[in-house]
Amino acid sequence: MKPFSALVFIVLGCLGAELQGQSTLADDDVPKLVSEGLSEEFILDLIDKQGSKLSGDVTYLVELKNDGVSERIIAAIAWKNPPQEPLTSYG
Repeated sequence: MKPFSALVFIVLGCLGAELQGQSTLADDDVPKLVSEGLSEEFILDLIDKQGSKLSGDVTYLVELKNDGVSERIIAAIAWKNPPQEPLTSYG
């Protein structure tokens, strides 16, 4: 039973390392995917799975619109990564 447990541990460790090695979408990747003709559904799926590093900043969202990205994709990015509220201090 111990060799089986060791094998399971090794396989799960390799799988975890493989999953950590996947890159996430960067801000400039979305316009590239759109310009290459990938479907909106495919891009939305990528954003859902890997979009945690995308910017939800208004300036970036406007740039996406100017680059021809659909409003559904822009909305998915904004939903996944809402812009940070400014830090304020109250006396």
